[in-house]
Amino acid sequence: MPFTFTFLLTLPFTPKKAIIVTAVFIISKGLRSIGTYILRKVSRNYLYEYSKLQYLEYYKKLTKIPTETLSKYRTGYLQNIIEKITSLVNKLLSAEYVSILLSFAFFFYTAYNQSIILFAISLILSILCVLLSVKILNRANNTLEELYEQDYEYSSVYQDYISNVRTVKALNNNKYFQNNIKIEADKCYIKNKKYVNYYSFEVLVRNVLIVVPFALALIKAVIDLLNGIDTLGIIAFYISLQTEMGFIFDKLSNCRLDIGIVSQEIELFNMSIKDNVCLDKKISDDELVNYIKELELNEILMFKDGIYTLVGEKGLKLSTGQKRRINILRSYLMDKDIYILDEPTSNLDK
Repeated sequence: MPFTFTFLLTLPFTPKKAIIVTAVFIISKGLRSIGTYILRKVSRNYLYEYSKLQYLEYYKKLTKIPTETLSKYRTGYLQNIIEKITSLVNKLLSAEYVSILLSFAFFFYTAYNQSIILFAISLILSILCVLLSVKILNRANNTLEELYEQDYEYSSVYQDYISNVRTVKALNNNKYFQNNIKIEADKCYIKNKKYVNYYSFEVLVRNVLIVVPFALALIKAVIDLLNGIDTLGIIAFYISLQTEMGFIFDKLSNCRLDIGIVSQEIELFNMSIKDNVCLDKKISDDELVNYIKELELNEILMFKDGIYTLVGEKGLKLSTGQKRRINILRSYLMDKDIYILDEPTSNLDK
């Protein structure tokens, strides 16, 4: 439609040209509406089906990953990765590449016919736009990787506490857990702010460098019009094309008793052994090691990272007996006024 303007919006503008321009507008808009309906009806179903296929394929790949590798990550993190990848692929498949390429092709063709110098400047600015955008987005992607890593740390802590909320309530030390969630969330905000700064700057650069060629082309067309050259159609073309291309840029009192519950069902958090035992208590490594030896947990001191070994989701790296003895030690170190014991030594040997 914009391309048609360059041939029809010329002086003198006759009734015949007006009829053709109107017809082209109505027909092109009608065809676009029908085409968009058909495309969305087909593509949405296809993309939905394809996303489910992606989930299945990634599940197959996950089942082939060694257990020691899987134990480093929470299942929620792995699911989050799959969702992000699937969403990205769907965006790539649904992008209007043909429309973008056609729009630029028409623009450069018209600019070339208008002025070779204008064409050269527009081409250089467009190439510069692409190069700068890629360079800025590469830096943005580096910060995005950092954001994903930090987002994992946050979601790992958050999901760990959510899935063990009964343990949190039983320990009666919610401030510690709330503080940990806030700390991780603040770290995510800092990383996200850095990424958004890069991304916003890229959008600014891209918009400016895309608009400049159109502005130069319009200025040239207006100058030619003032000099008696009929450029009315070209002016209408650039304005309408830029419009069509818009999609590209678019507290409680302390009088209550402090009670702790020691249960046989309490699970561990996906933190180190020391963090699981100490929580917010300041206990030296030597003191903690002595407690561990007293509970005959010497085997965990033989781990590669010792008391700083991550126990995995719900403490999967430890045996049931090890988890229960660590749970007893953790509750003891909480130093509560009253303890309620719900068979915490169940199935433990003498």
